[in-house]
Amino acid sequence: MPRPRTRCYREGELAHLANELGLHELAVEDALTLRQRPKLDRYPDHLFLSAYSADYDPGTSLVTTNEVAAFITGRVLVTVHTDPFDIDAVVPLWDSASDLARNGVAFLPHGLLDHLVDGYFVAVEELDDRIEELENQLFLPNTKQDQMGPYLQDVYDHVLRVMEWTESLRDQAAALLEANLAIRGNRLNAITKKVTGYAAIIAVPTAITGFYGQNVPYPGFGEPFGYYMAAALIVGLSALLYVLFKRNDWI
Repeated sequence: MPRPRTRCYREGELAHLANELGLHELAVEDALTLRQRPKLDRYPDHLFLSAYSADYDPGTSLVTTNEVAAFITGRVLVTVHTDPFDIDAVVPLWDSASDLARNGVAFLPHGLLDHLVDGYFVAVEELDDRIEELENQLFLPNTKQDQMGPYLQDVYDHVLRVMEWTESLRDQAAALLEANLAIRGNRLNAITKKVTGYAAIIAVPTAITGFYGQNVPYPGFGEPFGYYMAAALIVGLSALLYVLFKRNDWI
């Protein structure tokens, strides 16, 4: 499998690439504007992804985030990011999942998102270790709790942010699943509506021929005009139902 090529594009390079790939101008603008919210925008011939990586600095006890934008076309994945984000770390994930390449370019954003989410776990794990250290120091004799208070509060704030972020991702995943089910339900309803409309049209000639098939005299019985009258009713009523259903977008 050929190794995906990745680069951090500057504004001029990205503009040239946008012309080559037909990227939407709003997506390009979002890629060049920092601090976008995490999102997935759909355009006619490509997708735009905005996400963040998370890194924990043991020296400052701060969690830093780096924005990563990606354009996803039918054959290409283009990432736009700042220098602190190491896109080369994603390449081993792509190489190890080469069997997923049969699914097309979709396995590339999967590897990218998998790397980002793994980074969240690493940051949370390091925060957990830091909190355990603070807990041990908290209960030591002669601990100066007033001096440690701001640091504990800072760690607590970071933990809350990670939790809120995780809950937001979970809600987005649940919303995607619900939207997928809703789309499938709507498609099934549309198909059922069309089948029902055609069944109603087919019922017209069945009803008329069944009525004229009775073994009793009726207007036109044994006469040619009786046949033509029945045929005219079938065609006329069927056409009327077709026009009405078509006008109401039922078929």
